Amino acid sequence: MRRGGAACELASPIIVERCPSLEEFLARHLQPRVPLVIIGAMDDWPALSQWSDMGYIKEKAGSRLVPVELGRHYLDDNWSQTLMPMAEFIESHIEAANARTGYLAQHALFEQIAELQHDIIAPFYTVFHRCLAL
Repeated sequence: MRRGGAACELASPIIVERCPSLEEFLARHLQPRVPLVIIGAMDDWPALSQWSDMGYIKEKAGSRLVPVELGRHYLDDNWSQTLMPMAEFIESHIEAANARTGYLAQHALFEQIAELQHDIIAPFYTVFHRCLAL
């Protein structure tokens, strides 16, 4: 990799592995502290199938007000922020063919709409990360 004209090298290799078992994870990855990319850990998340159906999101969160940023970025002359119901955001900025660019602003969505959090399953690997941080 190159960055700023100089070579950028990693201090250690990055391991990519598909969902190691708990035993494999503990034995091979917990102590060496080598960067690990785990692929496939989200394959069983309900969100992967349910959230592709905007009707599902509207059913769970359609009436909730959410902050929306309008425009490509905050330096655009026509950039603004507004609050709107989630259903309106979906209809105006996701489903509409020629929609104005709109982003769900940085927002604690799961605190407001806990039903959506149930569609995400934290992999068991994250428990060990939390234990090591203590």
